Amino acid sequence: MERVTHAQIKEVFGLLLKAMGRRKARSIVDVGGWRLNYSRYGGWIIEAISNPGGGVRSPCGDRRRRSKDMLATMHFALDVLRERKR
Repeated sequence: MERVTHAQIKEVFGLLLKAMGRRKARSIVDVGGWRLNYSRYGGWIIEAISNPGGGVRSPCGDRRRRSKDMLATMHFALDVLRERKR
């Protein structure tokens, strides 16, 4: 099994944002922006900045995912979006 890198995760996240018409958050107070949050012990989670105080929501669920699982989740979302456009 191949190792999944942070660069791969970030690249696919960019593709997902583009496909959804979203943008990457520039900071924690960038309301409307989306970001990847990584914890060494918990894994990845996608957050959407929801208010200027730094409040976030988790549009893909509240569970953190290991790199392999996050990559698969984002690819699944991209596949769904492609099928929806057909």
